[in-house]
Amino acid sequence: MTSQPLQALIALRTEFSHAAARKKAAALRALIGAPPTDAAQVRTLHDTLLFIAAHPDDATIRRLADTCLRSVCHSIEGSMPISRRLSNSGILGTTTTHVFSLSMLNWLVSTFPKDLDLDWSDGAAMDRLEAFLPHLVRTCERDGLYAEHLSTREWMDLARGRQTAAAYLVDCAGRIPGSSTLKEHLFESMELAIRWRLNRPAGSRSFARFPARSAHFQQEPIIKMIELRSLLNRRLPTPKKLNRTATEKLLDACRITLCARNREIDTLTYVNPREVYFLQLERGIDVAVFGMSPPWRLPIESYFGFVAARNRVPIAYGGGWVLFDRCEIGVNIFDEFRGGESAYAFAQVLRVYRQLFKSTRFYVDPFQFGADNPEAIRSGAFWFYHRLGFRPTDAALQRLAAEESQRIAVQRGYRSPPAVLRRFAKGKLLLDLNRPAEDGMSSGAIAKHAPRGDVSHNLDLTALSLATTKWIGDRYEGVKSKPLEKHCASVWRILGIRSTRGWSGFEGVWFGRLVRLLWPIAPELRCWPLTVRRAIADAFRAKGGIKERVYARRLAAIPQLRDAWMRLAATAPKPDRPLGRRNESP
Repeated sequence: MTSQPLQALIALRTEFSHAAARKKAAALRALIGAPPTDAAQVRTLHDTLLFIAAHPDDATIRRLADTCLRSVCHSIEGSMPISRRLSNSGILGTTTTHVFSLSMLNWLVSTFPKDLDLDWSDGAAMDRLEAFLPHLVRTCERDGLYAEHLSTREWMDLARGRQTAAAYLVDCAGRIPGSSTLKEHLFESMELAIRWRLNRPAGSRSFARFPARSAHFQQEPIIKMIELRSLLNRRLPTPKKLNRTATEKLLDACRITLCARNREIDTLTYVNPREVYFLQLERGIDVAVFGMSPPWRLPIESYFGFVAARNRVPIAYGGGWVLFDRCEIGVNIFDEFRGGESAYAFAQVLRVYRQLFKSTRFYVDPFQFGADNPEAIRSGAFWFYHRLGFRPTDAALQRLAAEESQRIAVQRGYRSPPAVLRRFAKGKLLLDLNRPAEDGMSSGAIAKHAPRGDVSHNLDLTALSLATTKWIGDRYEGVKSKPLEKHCASVWRILGIRSTRGWSGFEGVWFGRLVRLLWPIAPELRCWPLTVRRAIADAFRAKGGIKERVYARRLAAIPQLRDAWMRLAATAPKPDRPLGRRNESP
């Protein structure tokens, strides 16, 4: 009997009308207290309920979906066979096993001190742990590691006291001398899988939720077509001001959302709790954006991560790599929310990045729509971005996309073959808000305004770094520090910096790192207006400030620096160019 209401609920998940709501309510009432006993059906029901929680028809459906979800999770907690078969699902009452970073594991053992342990079944990992332990424990304990009558696990049981083995290892790693980055790399090299028992409702993807907000009830069909530019230009509300406790609760929900799914992103692992932007938007969409702590920030770009929710239920995550006016953006919609308003949610994310960071050009990496990503090929992810206005940066792929669009329009049921979708994934996609929209334009006008190759002021950071290295090597033989220090001091003077009194330690560190990228362009820089040079100094200092957004926005206002760096990057050694000195034999 259970399968009938379940199948009815699945069929109704994307239907929204008074009749559909009545049928959903009947199916939900039938399933409360009588969930499926098959593990696959349990997961299907669980994920369908999450979709309904994010897209409720009304208050009754929302309440019934929540009650049914609790009933399903209660049944899992009471059935060890189902719980085992649902391992790594992230559902309440199951266990997930994953290799976490040291920083994330530290948060996990602090938040769930009794629920984490090592995966002792991984023999290779235990061998690595045994090799590392002498470097992790106190000197007075090292000889005991060689006791033949104790296994590694038995020794750790002796050493850890009331802690779990996972918590004990975190404490040991904290005693490793050196920087936090060194500790992370050493811990990562052990590749220790951690078993996490999801025993708390809020500590699972089943019930991880964003802060309270007014609900948006879905009483009309799912939005598929969006007037993107109109939405992007609609003024954002002011980000919600959250106190420290509320900020930590929001970050906890974001961490759990990913960790329960065996995922982790640097922007959450090394999050700066003083730079969290929380926006509550239309149609139940919330977007939480977070910057990174100063020691972990990227060398030139700014990396801001996000988690998006609908009616408080997390539905997607990703990040944007911001530099000047461009943002390379990636989004991952969780599988259980496919078929919902994914495009609208992503459009809201674009709106947030557009206005928070002054981004006008958005790039998508080929992985997002098919490069080494079979799931993206199967789902036709390329067309998800194309419908929003993203276009290939390669001229040949632009023509192919136009041809495929025409076929889709005139041939009922036509789908682009996988081979074609893989061709699209040979290059990036670009949404350039500085160019006219295509709506209402002739095909000739579209061709005229389409991006021709990737000529839209996209700075190649690899080339910029190589060009700087080449410049240092040519003039100072790479490592001679005194002449470099003298040159560095002259650049500081060009920027008008006489003193760093009042600067924080990180402001000084990041300014010193970034100013090195000005060494090769110092003669040109000297001729720029003082206002531009001071703007550069202010931007570089802000890279190490409390909020990296200040750096991103200030940099976006200095196109002159971007153009100079692009000219410098063009001098970088190419793959077909010898890398040796000009006065040496090849």
